[in-house]
Amino acid sequence: MFTKINSMKKSFLFIVALMMMVVSVGSGQTAYIPNSVDDNVSVIDITTNTITHTIQVGAYPTGVSVSSDGTKVYITNGADSTVSVINTVTNTVTATIKVGAYPIGVSASQIGTKVYVANYNDNTVSVINTATDSVTNIIPVGYNPWGLVVSPDGSKVYVANVNDNSVSVINTATNTVTATILVGNWPYGIAVTPDGTKLFVTNELAASISIINTSTNTVIDTLSVGLNPNSVFVSPDGSKVYVTNENSNSVSVINNSTNAVIDIITVGAGPWGVTVSPDGTKIYVANTGDNTVSVISAPTNTVTGTITVGREPEALGNFISTYTQPAGIAALNNQEATITISPNPFTSETTITFSEEQTYTIVKVRNILGEEIKTLVISAVNQVTLEKGTMQAGIYFLEITDSSTSAGSVNAASSPTRKNVVNKKVVVQ
Repeated sequence: MFTKINSMKKSFLFIVALMMMVVSVGSGQTAYIPNSVDDNVSVIDITTNTITHTIQVGAYPTGVSVSSDGTKVYITNGADSTVSVINTVTNTVTATIKVGAYPIGVSASQIGTKVYVANYNDNTVSVINTATDSVTNIIPVGYNPWGLVVSPDGSKVYVANVNDNSVSVINTATNTVTATILVGNWPYGIAVTPDGTKLFVTNELAASISIINTSTNTVIDTLSVGLNPNSVFVSPDGSKVYVTNENSNSVSVINNSTNAVIDIITVGAGPWGVTVSPDGTKIYVANTGDNTVSVISAPTNTVTGTITVGREPEALGNFISTYTQPAGIAALNNQEATITISPNPFTSETTITFSEEQTYTIVKVRNILGEEIKTLVISAVNQVTLEKGTMQAGIYFLEITDSSTSAGSVNAASSPTRKNVVNKKVVVQ
């Protein structure tokens, strides 16, 4: 929204209204790539394909899973047997949870408050309560569990056991293994379709994919892929399956309807980790051999970008957060000063920034009766922070006062005849 007003050269008093609407102001989609040698995580804005943060975590991070609401990311740190919990709105580690010996795979349930961790050297799965960031159960599984995934309805966890050549099926209600499915040689990665009907398991030494019917817990097909397949991901619409082949430097594309490999995409060296963007248009691949992430166009199956990250990135699991920023305030442009009010996704705060050097010092928030409910002081960096907090639904006004103007009380609701004033409602819904 852009509005021009006549100005007074030495003093201003703007009573401004901005429409505040409960709308999504950005996808907030970011990729979290564990760099195993650097003990950190590269945070990538998938809109611009640029690194925005680097977060220190535990020793030798490899597994990654985003919570159902996108606000947390769980990183397994193999060398110190911990899980780092990252808050995606602050990009900081908020908890470090001790789990079993050498955790690799991790998967957050898309319903409920549980995260499951495969402990490679313990032959167990740790169950984490996300409300308390603590381990509540330990479940014995097969020999050397690696990848794992929770079913879409949260009722089951599927665990790939490397040295058993098997998949353990866990009932999440009882925390017990209810079935064991034999697959190919050295199963590493595992993924489930969005409807929960099929599993795809990478068999690292067999250069193949086992396809499992989840209703019968039986292997219904085995497909040959590239050398040393290690990770797998199903597209959000369930139509395609993507497999990283470490020693072929490629990604195999599988048609889920026909169970056939329909394309092979060359990527960086030693791909280890793949995730598809929530809209299904882009595929991200972590390449441990050349410290990069390949960006693939899903419609064309071509690499459209390469992002340099930390050393030996390994991203086993779902590493894209779909955190949606909260509702914000629309933007306003004044002739004398450009005032941009932009949502701050970290809290319920909104940051008001003056892009031109001005002498504004005070912002008052008034209700429709003209009653002042907040007074904000503009900082030296031309910014002020509005905490929406307990503001109820209704109409408000922002009164922005220049330092050379008296900040005396002004009834915003009765000001439409004031010269040099723009009256537009601020509606909080």
